[in-house]
Order: sequence, then C-alpha cells, then structure tokens
Amino acid sequence: MRTFVKALVVVGLGAALMPPAAPEVLAADVALTPAKRVKIVHRARVVRDYDGTPIVIRLAPPRLQLDAAGQLYETVPLTRETPGTYLNGQPVLPTAAVLRRYRH
Repeated sequence: MRTFVKALVVVGLGAALMPPAAPEVLAADVALTPAKRVKIVHRARVVRDYDGTPIVIRLAPPRLQLDAAGQLYETVPLTRETPGTYLNGQPVLPTAAVLRRYRH
C-alpha cells in the first residue's frame, strides 16, 4: 500500500509540473480578427534617371530574386518614352525650346 501511495504522489507531482498541452490565451487575443489578404500589384514605372535617361522600373524576374530579402526591382533604359518625373518624384521642367515654342 505504501508503494502505491508513493507512486501516486510521484505521478501526481509529475503531472502537476508538466506544462499544459494548450497555451494560455488572454482575453485580448480572442478578440483579434485575422488579417485580410491584400493583393499587391507591381506596376512598371517610367521615370527619368538623374542624368535624364528615360528608364522603366519593374519587378525583377524570379531567377534574380533567389537570395533577395524583399522584392527586387530592375531598371531598363528606354528610347522613346519622355516621362514627366525623375526617380525622386520631382517634375521634369520644360526646356528653353519648349518655353519659346521652338519648331523644327
């Protein structure tokens, strides 16, 4: 009988010291709603580089994004576009030929 009581005490203490299977949840955690999924659209932007060259900024292909922590973008020079803003968002001011209504 004594061994049974000792075994019962050991098993009881062992069960009391084990962490619960389910984590404790605070009341504030229950009230949270899951985040809504937002579809991110990556559009190509046509801007001027700081030297005036028109470029397009677009999402790089997946083969280049193997080790990137975030989204990787690439710039491609263009020949025909004449964008109205620079990379930093400043507008491109008209040249003297446009101001004087120069015709060629």
